[in-house]
Amino acid sequence: MNDRDRNAWAKALGSALLPSPTGESGLIVVPGRLPSKANLHEVHFHPAFWQQIRFLAALWRKQQRTSPFWVAPSDATRLYQATVAAQIRGAEPFRFDGPLVLEITLHGQTLDVDNTKVLADAIEASGVIKNDAQFQRLTVEKHPAAEPRVELKIRRRK
Repeated sequence: MNDRDRNAWAKALGSALLPSPTGESGLIVVPGRLPSKANLHEVHFHPAFWQQIRFLAALWRKQQRTSPFWVAPSDATRLYQATVAAQIRGAEPFRFDGPLVLEITLHGQTLDVDNTKVLADAIEASGVIKNDAQFQRLTVEKHPAAEPRVELKIRRRK
């Protein structure tokens, strides 16, 4: 089934998140570069804690019973993830249940092949899967290219 037929089938049935009839996604192409792993997370400090000096952290933790800081995705990572999730929603009219395989092809990316967690999170955020823990197999290939892009393919695990 080609992408045009898949999209027509989903549109005719009136739903953008029907179970995939073939068990495979179409090729999802995300232009641009992945965010750097070094920029994936940043430490956020509680505003009240920020006013205190660092050696008071232990006292803060004891009195407040919470950490004065937390680690969260950076703004750049959240923006990239939301952009990719929106693109996936537009490109993939089906949802996938059960164990899955994720195939990632990196074109023109300068980062390591293990820098792909943001993509699994974006697929989950798109709604085409319930949880990125459904991916039981991950294949990543890296190729040189003048135009950086990421190609994704989701399929049921056999």
